[in-house]
Amino acid sequence: MTLCRVFVDPRSIQGSRLRIEGRDAFHMARVLRMSRGDRFIAADGSGVSWEAEVSAVIPGPCVEASLTRELHEHSEPRCKVTLYQAIPKSDKMDVVVQKCTELGVHAIVPLVTQRTICRPEGRKRDSRVERWRRIAREAAAQSGRLVVPGIYPPLSLDECAPDRNSPFLVLWEGGPPPASARRLKDALPGSPPCAAASVLVGPEGGLTEAEVRLMESRGAVAVSLGSRVLRTETAGIVAVALILHGAGDLG
Repeated sequence: MTLCRVFVDPRSIQGSRLRIEGRDAFHMARVLRMSRGDRFIAADGSGVSWEAEVSAVIPGPCVEASLTRELHEHSEPRCKVTLYQAIPKSDKMDVVVQKCTELGVHAIVPLVTQRTICRPEGRKRDSRVERWRRIAREAAAQSGRLVVPGIYPPLSLDECAPDRNSPFLVLWEGGPPPASARRLKDALPGSPPCAAASVLVGPEGGLTEAEVRLMESRGAVAVSLGSRVLRTETAGIVAVALILHGAGDLG
């Protein structure tokens, strides 16, 4: 039987004792109907996990448990992929965060570009970020991950500074493409696979050529996913999957 996974605050662990409150406790007590003696996996979000056993369910609710043994899991990708995703309209970003977390993305940075329509600010921006972090946490637990990917506050493209020590790819489907544009798989090292990589995906209207040139001037490489033009929410998921596949972490 597959045990449910719960990400816990390291501060809630005292020796071999664990106390879970809030949303997770509600889910365990009211949705999963867990009771004394039930087992689950507790992960601290940094890569450490334990098998745990419920010792008490207290009205509130609150779940108390004991950590029975430390686990030695290996579910995290070797290649740390960061997705820079221009914020799409509606709730499409929710899907991007959920699916890319399941695939194994290391971090997601929402972007505001010239053609980005959705531009949350102030409290709305903060609530969106908290929602995306919650979705990532739930998706990480569901998919058996050890680490919850970092979800950062939105940046403008001007604030986006590629790491020149690892590949930084920009998806470009416009035309005519910059001279450096090539297939994504050809822009990544073959052997040994890269330890880290980043990919930038534009909004529904795409990136402008000036934006692509700007990122190239900072060390990014313009790449294509092929002859078909994908929606922005599809492109990010596909790009993360392809990079992880090339690094030997999928497939």
